[in-house]
Amino acid sequence: MREIMNWSLGGFLVVCGIRDIWKREIPTWWLVAMSVIIAVFVLAVDRNMFLSRLVGGLLGIFFFFISKWTKEAIGYGDSWLILALGIYLGSYEALQVLFWATVIAAGGALFLLWRKRWKKNITIPFVPYLAVAYIGVACI
Repeated sequence: MREIMNWSLGGFLVVCGIRDIWKREIPTWWLVAMSVIIAVFVLAVDRNMFLSRLVGGLLGIFFFFISKWTKEAIGYGDSWLILALGIYLGSYEALQVLFWATVIAAGGALFLLWRKRWKKNITIPFVPYLAVAYIGVACI
């Protein structure tokens, strides 16, 4: 059952990443639906790792504060996805996903700098990098 959930969540993140690239937003109802599915899965199927999941959720809440503090430099949708991933994966794997997403995003930013396509007010959607990092961590 966990394999199905991993693949479903990976596909969902890819779809959200594409939406984030095109529209710079993720519909709230998508996030609510994904959160409900994760909550049902965690409560009904995979009830272990309670403390780790709690800390993973706190990681997402921390990102909500960062979103508020930076006036959404990191969007609320990104924070919501980090919260859901933290609850689903637990703290250790959620931190791995965040680390690799940040590293890949930094590589993308360096590529833009190298190609001289960086402008002063450019924003980079973070969800595609979360999707790639999640798929990478889930496959390992």
